[in-house]
Amino acid sequence: MAGEDPLDPVTAGSQSKAQPGPYTRYLKPGALKGKRFAVPAFILDGETPPFQGVCPNATPEQFAKAVKDAGIPLKPETRAAFLRAVEEIRSAGATVLIDPRFCPTVAPLQPRTSALCLHPRGH
Repeated sequence: MAGEDPLDPVTAGSQSKAQPGPYTRYLKPGALKGKRFAVPAFILDGETPPFQGVCPNATPEQFAKAVKDAGIPLKPETRAAFLRAVEEIRSAGATVLIDPRFCPTVAPLQPRTSALCLHPRGH
């Protein structure tokens, strides 16, 4: 993706620095041979970190509920398209790992969750 996002000031002026399209002219045959990519398994499972964070004083039950509420399962057609893309990358010579050990789900992260809490006090 290239271009400017009016909601992201870091991208201001990036359009003039972007390489001209189409991007396919920059692809090189064999460039993926021997490359390794990792896909966090939780993405395919629809498990995502809570967007608004979890209050640092949350109980384990509150944390588990926040994680469950944050989950957005992939639509079957999205999952299928993603896995087709993974297979194309593999067929181009890359190794693609989809492993839950690579980046575990957010549940083990509770002790290290951010102190960011966007809920009013008392929640």
